[in-house]
Amino acid sequence: MFHFKRADGELVKNESVLRRMMPYLMPRRNDSVVYFEQTVDVTNVLQYLSDLKRKNNEQDITFFHVFLACLVQVMYQWPKLNRFVSGGKIYQRSKVLISFAVKKKMEENAELTAVKIEFEETDTVFDIARKVNEKIAEGRSSKRTSSEKEMEMVTLLPGFMIRFLFWLQRTLDSLNLLPSFMIKNDPLYASAFIANLGSLKLHAPFHHLYEYGTASLFGVLGRIYRAPAVNDAGEIVTSDVVLIRWSLDERVTDGFYGSQAFATFEKLMKNPVRLEVKP
Repeated sequence: MFHFKRADGELVKNESVLRRMMPYLMPRRNDSVVYFEQTVDVTNVLQYLSDLKRKNNEQDITFFHVFLACLVQVMYQWPKLNRFVSGGKIYQRSKVLISFAVKKKMEENAELTAVKIEFEETDTVFDIARKVNEKIAEGRSSKRTSSEKEMEMVTLLPGFMIRFLFWLQRTLDSLNLLPSFMIKNDPLYASAFIANLGSLKLHAPFHHLYEYGTASLFGVLGRIYRAPAVNDAGEIVTSDVVLIRWSLDERVTDGFYGSQAFATFEKLMKNPVRLEVKP
């Protein structure tokens, strides 16, 4: 059947009949969301960060940078995680784009904005740290982002016009007629959206997926805490762990594939020095 080409992805043509039917059986993302929880031992990550700091590394590498570096590698190694559904069809995204929220200031009433970053397959943890720090600085500046300017203009309109504009946007998007400039800077047209609640010293809750946009994966990173575990010798020990909760649109891939991808993520978190080398 004829369809218009999307600017942000290629139509997947070689999937099974069952998977091609899923967007019609479950037309909304939150009809098809599955939740996955990971408790990851981060002892090696904390030691790695401590070693970097002791070497007086020029870049301030943080736990969040390591987390994102692992996720970027997983997205490239397991590309079906980087798919999305639009207009009843499954698409393979052409780039790895990750969005996250940024507080303008670390104050209770400070504004919240969202930024989106494109990552390359060859990005090391140092490349990712540089890109993230630049975007955070941009998000925290007094200058409005493109998305903020667009939202400010839209919210000046009466409610019925806003609802019409969203209906028009969804319709054009489902027909692959939404202009690329409207997708490019929108943080919800991304491979994944991440909430770093660890920076606020909070545990990770499960998060819904957004019906707007095309993000098929939402990850929430919680705070680091001490937890008991049984080692290989059968002894009870305590270690530093972090709770990560993922919400995934199951229409893009199956549970086995997703579990393998998240297992790769955990392996990378336990060996962060690998992130210094281009994959």
